[in-house]
Amino acid sequence: FETRADFQKAGQLANSCPEAAAMLQSMASSSSQVRNSLNLPVAEFGDWTKDSIFLRYDVTLKNETAYIDAWTEMMDSLSAEGSASGSYGINRSFAGNDQSTHFVYIGASDFDSLTANQQTLTTSPDFAKFSRKVGNNRTVINTSVVIPVKGWPKQ
Repeated sequence: FETRADFQKAGQLANSCPEAAAMLQSMASSSSQVRNSLNLPVAEFGDWTKDSIFLRYDVTLKNETAYIDAWTEMMDSLSAEGSASGSYGINRSFAGNDQSTHFVYIGASDFDSLTANQQTLTTSPDFAKFSRKVGNNRTVINTSVVIPVKGWPKQ
């Protein structure tokens, strides 16, 4: 959500929508909850609503500002040279039962693009520089591929 007011409005709409309750009930009956968290965007680049698949890194950070500076420097460089074609950003955990303090995401239009971008990223000099800068600042808790199940257009 772009603003807290948007979050509150979405909650009110979901609470008044029988279809939302049915969707959540259906998902709950066929899945196991692993984590539950509320996250706030800290830095976003590109339009994530145009991506259909994401690579997500759950991390614990000691110094948010230093990490964001290093991450942004790396991703801006890769984006400028065409190696990062989708959206990317960092979100801070606000509430929930997740062990991470933040998550970082990289989006793409499809799985092939996501994996190609990841291969380019992890073998780049920019990534090596980033890793040296943040090595003592962050712990990677988990890495996952995220495919959105449902999205709602901005209104």
